[in-house]
Amino acid sequence: MSRASRHPKKSKKRSPARPSTPHTLDALLAEAVRSWQPLVTATDPLEAEIISSEFLDIVRSPDSMGTVEPGRGLVFDVLEFAAGQGSPAAVALARGLAAIATTEEERAKARDVADALVAAGLPDPAWASVIGRPSPGRSWIMSDAYGDASNVAIEFSYGEDRHLLLNLIDFSLLGGWAKDIFVTWDPDETLGMLRSAAADSDGLVTVEEAEPSESAALV
Repeated sequence: MSRASRHPKKSKKRSPARPSTPHTLDALLAEAVRSWQPLVTATDPLEAEIISSEFLDIVRSPDSMGTVEPGRGLVFDVLEFAAGQGSPAAVALARGLAAIATTEEERAKARDVADALVAAGLPDPAWASVIGRPSPGRSWIMSDAYGDASNVAIEFSYGEDRHLLLNLIDFSLLGGWAKDIFVTWDPDETLGMLRSAAADSDGLVTVEEAEPSESAALV
């Protein structure tokens, strides 16, 4: 099945620096907090969401943590360390994880850290009040005639900035799994590519608008 490709030139996201395996836990945590400095002056909440997600992937990756065991404990270690840093980067880290962390316990801890730092006089990043609260839009499902896979496209927006979340669902394994998920910054161009692929498929691929609830349930 054809897939729409990323458009890196239109993406404003900046990946956090991958830790360089410092020798001590404190050095690792300090580097982790510093990696959020670009988000101190950022304005795009989607950029903050993506970097927050990538950060969680990094701290949970056994390949990037050296001798420090990754997992739930390290997320809390980072937040505790950020609480004592008293820096704008520490606020950005806590606000990002408050929206993106995968458990309510982690999100609550991140909110508490961010609120305490701001109460102490540090500024919130521009995206802090809206991250994780996009406006939902329309959705589409691109399916093939054999039922092997579907591309689920879900539109969302932050203000006037529209985006498209693409989810390639592969039904050939485990009853269906999200094989590839990514965001595009130009929904109209991406939908045009999906429709062109369907038009060139001799009826083997279709693109149909779906209820957002249906698309969300499939994902």
